[in-house]
Amino acid sequence: MKLKNLEVLALDCQATSNNPKTGILLEMGWMKTRASEGFDPEKLDERAEVYLVQPPEDFTIPQRIMKMTGIESHELEHILTRRAVWHRLKRAAKKTAEVNNQRLCHTVIHFSRYEERFLWALHKEFSARTEFPFHIICTHDLSRLLLPGLPRKGLRAVAGYFGRALPVHRRSLTHVGATAFIWHHLIQNLSDSYGIKTLKDLIDWLGQSPSASHTNNTREYPMNRELRLNLPEDPGIYKLHRSSGDILYIGKAKSLKRRVNSYFQKRGRQGEHILEMLSQAKLITTEPTETALEAALKESDEIKKLSPPYNIALQKRERQVVFFSKDLMSCEEAPSLDHPLGPFSTTVIMDSWASMMAVLNKNHIKRIKPTAIETMLGTPPEYAPHKECFVQGVQMFKNEYRDLSKGRYSLSSLIRLGSFFWKERLDEMAAEKKERKEEQGEEDGVPFELEIEEAAVDLPSWSPEKVVRAFKSIIRTGAHQARRARWFCRLSESALIWDKKGSTGQTKNIVVFEQGKILSRRTVESLVEKPVPLGFGRTYLERQTNLDLTAFDRMRILTTEIKRLLGEERGVEICLGPDTILKEEQLQRILKWVS
Repeated sequence: MKLKNLEVLALDCQATSNNPKTGILLEMGWMKTRASEGFDPEKLDERAEVYLVQPPEDFTIPQRIMKMTGIESHELEHILTRRAVWHRLKRAAKKTAEVNNQRLCHTVIHFSRYEERFLWALHKEFSARTEFPFHIICTHDLSRLLLPGLPRKGLRAVAGYFGRALPVHRRSLTHVGATAFIWHHLIQNLSDSYGIKTLKDLIDWLGQSPSASHTNNTREYPMNRELRLNLPEDPGIYKLHRSSGDILYIGKAKSLKRRVNSYFQKRGRQGEHILEMLSQAKLITTEPTETALEAALKESDEIKKLSPPYNIALQKRERQVVFFSKDLMSCEEAPSLDHPLGPFSTTVIMDSWASMMAVLNKNHIKRIKPTAIETMLGTPPEYAPHKECFVQGVQMFKNEYRDLSKGRYSLSSLIRLGSFFWKERLDEMAAEKKERKEEQGEEDGVPFELEIEEAAVDLPSWSPEKVVRAFKSIIRTGAHQARRARWFCRLSESALIWDKKGSTGQTKNIVVFEQGKILSRRTVESLVEKPVPLGFGRTYLERQTNLDLTAFDRMRILTTEIKRLLGEERGVEICLGPDTILKEEQLQRILKWVS
């Protein structure tokens, strides 16, 4: 029988692990397909059968699995038993085999070692006296033989290589569709490259082919080499695309040519997500900018506009800026006289502060609930300290910092404490840097940066001393976020001036910001008069109102770029108003506290 006319069952399983003895089967899906009929993604819902599988009574699906699959609680109201799902699958397999006039159902699965274990487990549980009904063809193994140089051969990578995107969540419906899509393309590849057109040809070829593990492991990227070698040396942003035109990734570069070509290594270690992305990237478009700083800002804006799947950090997703009341008991998405604190990009730290103030101001905390401890420390229940350890840590903290807090813990006292802890950390980092230099006898080239701790301590064991350290970390980070919010508001109405690269200090780049956006940019050979931002007279509340998530991220990136320019000694100045100009020395001091 010709492969293109062979009716096969594309199949996928989702489970909590790859071992049926320890993992729980969550979902199964399958779909009949023929290569001769083509693949129509619009009919996937009509043609595929997909069922959620009833877990054991005492089993709760872990939160990480729910997040990974996107299974929602209401879906669990419509589930079938393992027996019912298996018998429906057997019925579909029998019909598929009959259509082909075959004894077994030819079944295509991507990375079949995973699904095959569950299929055998179900067969032994419910149909042990009958023949195993499937002849399995693994599209992952076929991909390794047909596309040996492709950096990654996972379902997402191979589907993307052929031009089909997969959503973030791992569900059987979309994975079944992707498997069918890959099968259709591999059938064409087998015919064009090896003249394999019948099922017998394929079985014979697979029997004679070397093991996939012995195939060439030198990477061969889908993108035409000339495309990337002909890129300009200019700064700018680049966009990697699938063959379908879908954007995979947006990046920034000081030199587009050098940055893009740095990805394409024949061997060597690369992140798995990078290799998966490069397995799909066939096209590239670029947008040069005048400076690397403008490229960094444009990258952030484009990511929010287009949401490429391999850009995570700067996407909007569920992120939003929030503003808190002075007592931290409520927050809103817009600033007001009742909610003057912000903008913050997360509620986590300020929620911790609110709980912390309540606990620290109590004389006795014997009745504290475990959930309050988890909220305060930002830890999941399994990593939270037990109550006695926590209470001892709270008392130790109060005893040690009673003078700094003046006996009462309020927003202002926590900010004061946070500044003290930040200075303490800066001193520690400076001492560590000096020690490294003395040990090495010269500069080690490692940039001196203070790492901001967004969460407390994620430790398997606790002590009262570790509780104190967690409190210090949370207070330090919260105070930093409050300072940073004020700095972003100031920076949103400003003019940035710095030396053009390669100039002797006379030629200047000037970028003027208004409402957190680039209002204008220019290059001047000689700066006669400092540019004054048009919005310098705006009130703090007006500036807060203009800082939505896009502008917030823009100001965060701008701060990082200013720090980079300072490190390059590029004569940086910031004009905040007619009489307010921050020069390099002042900026160095400020950035230690807000970057």
